[in-house]
Amino acid sequence: MSSDLFYQAVKFNYKSRERWELNPGHELLLPAFLDGPGKMQDYVRKPLFGREGNGVTVFRNWAEEAGPRAKAVAETAAEDAKVSGGKFVWQQMASLAQADGRTAVMGSWLVDGEPAGMGIRESDGLITNNFSRFVPHLFR
Repeated sequence: MSSDLFYQAVKFNYKSRERWELNPGHELLLPAFLDGPGKMQDYVRKPLFGREGNGVTVFRNWAEEAGPRAKAVAETAAEDAKVSGGKFVWQQMASLAQADGRTAVMGSWLVDGEPAGMGIRESDGLITNNFSRFVPHLFR
């Protein structure tokens, strides 16, 4: 990753945190922190520079969720933690759209604070990965 992209990613993460702290409880924002889960009971821990769901760990009632993916998640979390320098983002768990046993996640991109695009990613499990179906949309 180039140093310019790294700087932009870190700047974006800090600005995201500022948005939550300036607008606590806003219906369109999820609490997310760089220094631990705080008082969140149900949350996910993501490597700061993760990729396609690798290293994402789900916690419910403050306990790591066990399941068929738990061992694989633990292995990729360790690898991603090395890549991201051991830094993580803790984000409140959110209900996701589900249909026919699949989970859909929508993501959006801002460029200079303006909407630029969105993507819809659909997976067979709770966490999307590199096998998830993806449809990007560009705003003009």
